[in-house]
Amino acid sequence: MLGIDHMHIFKDGRAPFLEFLRNLTPQAVVLSFALIAGHRLQLSCCDPGNVKLTLLWVCFSLIWFVSVWANSSLFIEKYLVSVKRIDDEAKRLSNGGVKGFRNLRALLTFAWRHERLIFLEAVFVFAVVEFGLVVVSLSGISSATAILKVLHG
Repeated sequence: MLGIDHMHIFKDGRAPFLEFLRNLTPQAVVLSFALIAGHRLQLSCCDPGNVKLTLLWVCFSLIWFVSVWANSSLFIEKYLVSVKRIDDEAKRLSNGGVKGFRNLRALLTFAWRHERLIFLEAVFVFAVVEFGLVVVSLSGISSATAILKVLHG
């Protein structure tokens, strides 16, 4: 049985893990802005006076969604490439022009086939860390609610 001292998260996986955690706070702030901008939107009807707030809400919502995706995918990618064998594969894929989602999928496939323990650890750590995203989202909702109470008495 492998001990805690063999876990990648306590070795080269530390930096990607901490970077992921640092990026959660800005996501909460952006989500708060999106919720504040969209708190009065009625998406079931068309009101020309609502266009500015709708665009603001759409922009902040898209920024939040992209930041969640970017932070999550970067965590998995950096966590995996912190293993030499997977890093070598990542460089080979990059030299072959494989980028974006296809690159991430290829790295995950390679890790599953050749570094299964690292793959399983990455999945477990990612699932636990995503709990942090839920907490950050709740924090963003709470912040937006508090700000709206102050603004509207």
